Amino acid sequence: MVAFIGSGLDVAARQALGAWPEGSAIWIALEDITGPGWRIDPADPAGSVLRAGGKTVRVSELTGVVMTMDLVHAELLHTIVPEDRAYLAQEIEALLTVLCAMVNGPVVNAPFRAGYQRRRLAEEWAAEAARSGISCTHASQEPATGQFIVRVHPEPAAMPCDEAQAMTTSLALASGTPFLCTTWRTGPDGPCLAHTSTHPFLHDPAHARAVRQVFTPATT
Repeated sequence: MVAFIGSGLDVAARQALGAWPEGSAIWIALEDITGPGWRIDPADPAGSVLRAGGKTVRVSELTGVVMTMDLVHAELLHTIVPEDRAYLAQEIEALLTVLCAMVNGPVVNAPFRAGYQRRRLAEEWAAEAARSGISCTHASQEPATGQFIVRVHPEPAAMPCDEAQAMTTSLALASGTPFLCTTWRTGPDGPCLAHTSTHPFLHDPAHARAVRQVFTPATT
């Protein structure tokens, strides 16, 4: 069973699970994580359980995880009082890092790459871009694992799409970020990477197919 984790407001991602065989995937909303019924203990994998959509699932039943968001943003925790959201967002990220490390299977857009809760910082993305010969103005998302697929969003009349695609592919390969999506703009020194996103967009047929391919051995 593959766990898809995201915001309860992401209707498109939740609906995309309808294409998966019954019982092969479960949707876990942030609202589920803040609810009762969770017990995640790395020292006791057999006794670790989670509860989502009214169902209790053992962590040992999970064959993979797909993070459908880049970060746990505090504003997504709309059921939590505003003053507690920032702290709780950090706690949820820590919990998800531990959960992903416990799952015996692929993790797409993991909240870590090496070590405990390692996050890609803007400086790291800028360094990756520089090594690829790309000017970078802002990038602050995290890496993913899985099938290699990239998507670009050049601004109108900013730069040729094929040039943006080539630069995105170069950056995706250099950073090991297969579901990389980028937004570009023209700067005084040429094309600039303005924004990045690393999570799969499940409403995009190409992304949905690529995610399925990651887990084909686990769901057949």
